[in-house]
Amino acid sequence: IKDLLDTLKACFASINFIVYQEITDYILSDTLSYPSLEFSKQLINFLQTKSSSEFKAWKFDLLLTQLLKRLQIELIQSHRDPQDWAIKENNICNCQYCKILNPFLLDSAIKEKIWPLAKDHRQHIHQIIERMILPVTHKTIHEGSPHKLVLRKTKQLFTDNDNLQKNLNEAINTMNNLKIKMK
Repeated sequence: IKDLLDTLKACFASINFIVYQEITDYILSDTLSYPSLEFSKQLINFLQTKSSSEFKAWKFDLLLTQLLKRLQIELIQSHRDPQDWAIKENNICNCQYCKILNPFLLDSAIKEKIWPLAKDHRQHIHQIIERMILPVTHKTIHEGSPHKLVLRKTKQLFTDNDNLQKNLNEAINTMNNLKIKMK
């Protein structure tokens, strides 16, 4: 994101509106590579250094409006029921063990899974959970054969969600204030 924002700054410095428009269109079309919240934070810092005339000339209000719409949609979609334990992260692994892990993660009611699993497969599940930074604890019960992997969803799921909503609200408010200030 920072590299693209640096390119936007270069467009601004060299007065290249065409490339600026192409880059902003690209950023706004690729929400996976350029998450709205992260991009908006970087953009806000950049825009706060611009004058009202620069803001208008470069049509930054259009960019802010599009980003605001995306942030507002994300805010609505981020609402989590206090009984909803579903973890909707995208696990790209499609092995037979992750095909068992994924329904557990997506289940809104199940908080714990005890899973008899061979060592190599337990290690794989450990690695997936760690790599995805999931709010799930994982430990092994060394009884019987195969040993059992115990997965537990943690309340960090709700803390993370609360933080996300707070950050989305802050970005929305800051961007709205910036639009008002630059009119």
